[in-house]
Order: sequence, then structure tokens, then C-alpha cells
Amino acid sequence: MWGTGHRTGAAVVTERETNRVLVVRPLAVLKLYTAAWRRDTEVTALESLRGRAPVPAVIGSATFGRHSAALIRYVRGSAPNPASALDVRASVAALRAAHTITGPAFGRLHAPDQPSWAGFLAGRLDSYAETLATLGLTAQARQCRTLHHALDVLEDTHPHLLHSDPNPGNVILTEHGPVLVDWELATFGDPDLDLVRLAWEWRLPPARWAEWVGLDPRSPTVDLYLRLHLFSRLMSASSRPGAASAALAHRCLTELTDLHDGVHSPGGSDAS
Repeated sequence: MWGTGHRTGAAVVTERETNRVLVVRPLAVLKLYTAAWRRDTEVTALESLRGRAPVPAVIGSATFGRHSAALIRYVRGSAPNPASALDVRASVAALRAAHTITGPAFGRLHAPDQPSWAGFLAGRLDSYAETLATLGLTAQARQCRTLHHALDVLEDTHPHLLHSDPNPGNVILTEHGPVLVDWELATFGDPDLDLVRLAWEWRLPPARWAEWVGLDPRSPTVDLYLRLHLFSRLMSASSRPGAASAALAHRCLTELTDLHDGVHSPGGSDAS
């Protein structure tokens, strides 16, 4: 459910980028978060979605010393196949069910404080550009800042609950359908941004975006959301060591270069 790790008796302990996860099959998952807001966001999202979208149940939450923890019901199932239209469409439907939850404003679920969607994204662009410049990616930082003018294409929208990280690893296929896990980065925003993230993270060819996800890759808004996601992923990948992070950063840089040069190829060359 939560990745691979080492076994301790009946449990499997998994070290993730930000959290330590203890899986006690077939009962529960104990997540220890590095920040209280991550725990609060996930618990709030899961409780809000109960009965509205396919998510695991929260058993309880607590604080242990410097760690915030949540005990979440274990979900038995398998990984989705990104090349399967059935798996992709079922996962999109599950995500759209979550999007029916609305919020008071835009921003992180634990503290939505932006009345304007464009205003929230402008703040994210500034943050991405600052971090990219700090990492030495000055050309990408400049490109990121130029996206401010593209925010004008956005239409008025209401804040909807977004997963914010709908990659295949956060979807579990059960006998009853997909279950969405790992909600600690949930935000309120435009559902199309979540769908763009899913399409890219699942490496879907652009020719399938319309039929499988319901997105037109030629849309100015979809183009903007794709660039936003690429800058976000480039920023996080470039901040971490390891071959996987380097490969992700390379993929982002390649696609950003293609987009900047007018070659529209969402999903990367390996997704065609």
C-alpha cells in the first residue's frame, strides 16, 4: 500500500521522503509525519471524503514527542496499470468524486487563505522561482516568473478539494474499485490541475488525455497547469539526492525545454 520497506515481525516499515510508515497487515497503517500540518491535512481530507469518495478510514491521530501520527485503515489491493484505459478512467472517476468537496478559499487544506485562485498560483510561482534560483536553475526560474502573465487565461472557479499528488503509487485497486491514499498535500483549487497532474504522473500520451482524462492538451489552461506542475516537480526533484530524483529532474527539464521551444509533448517522449 505504501511502498516497499523492511519487515519487523508482522509489520513492514517504509522510509518515505517525508514520513516514516509502519504497515501492520491486515489492520492498519501508522504514519509518522515530519510536520503536524501534514498529519492534520491528511486526517481532515480523509474525514471530509468519508462516504463521498473511495478513501481509507482514519482510526485515530496523536502526537508522540516531535512526531505527529495518524492510524489509517489498511487497504488491500494492487497497483494500477497506467497503460490500461480501465484503470485510468476508474482512477479519474475516483478523483472527480473527491473534487465534489468544496472549500471556503484556495490554498492548503489546513489553512486555505486565498480568495483568488490566480492569486494562490501567483504565490506558488514566486515560491518555485525563488527555490529554483537558489538551486542554480536560473533559466528555469526566469521561465517560471514569466508564467505570471499566463494567469490571465484562468476563468473564475470555486475551490474544490484536490489530492495534489495523484501518481499511480497513491492509487490502490481493490475488488470494489480504486482507493485514493496519501492526502497530506491536499489543497483547495481547480480540479483540472489535479487531472493534469494525474495525466503527467501516469505518463499518458497526449493523444489519450481527452478520451481517458477529459483534458484537451492544447487548452491554454491545461498548458499553464502542465508548466506549473513541471516547475513544482523540478524544484522538489532537484532538492533531493539519488538517481530517481536526477531522472525526474531530467524529465522535467526536457519537457520544459520542449514547451519553451514550442514543442508540446506532455507526458514525455517515453509516453508517446
